Amino acid sequence: MLCLRAATLTAQAPEIRSIDKPYASPSQVVSISGLNFGSNPSQLAVFFGGIKGTINTTSDQLLEVQAPFGTTHNKISVFNTVSGLGSSTRESFFTDFGGTHPFSSANLKNQIDFAADVGLYDQCLCDFDGDYKLDVATANSGANNITLLRNGSTVDYVDGKKVETYRDCRS
Repeated sequence: MLCLRAATLTAQAPEIRSIDKPYASPSQVVSISGLNFGSNPSQLAVFFGGIKGTINTTSDQLLEVQAPFGTTHNKISVFNTVSGLGSSTRESFFTDFGGTHPFSSANLKNQIDFAADVGLYDQCLCDFDGDYKLDVATANSGANNITLLRNGSTVDYVDGKKVETYRDCRS
């Protein structure tokens, strides 16, 4: 028991030093340089915002990871799943869909509204159910609750089903 605790206390956090590109298309490989990644990909998790990427290759100083679909404009984070230690990039990562230039609003689809309650105060985009799609949680000050919307979307169909409302969320 003492040996296990000592190993946990001396574990070094993965440290991201740089990424080879600030943006990539979904499934494109991003190289992450740093320290203390280790060589066992099953002991690492790499997140692009709230979505977990797929690790292709691992060494102690280099990770090659596929950018996942559904990535948000956010930081890339690397975590050691055994020690729980991790780090993030300083800059945010962008998803590039390679669209046409110049930008044209004619290429946008119609707005889709989702069911949140009165007084939308804040929202969080996170993968709550582990399906690699960003779900939505909203804090609603007017209704004094939190709403969870599960992302059931496919490539051609957007679906945000209201799955739960938590009432009486007083501070």
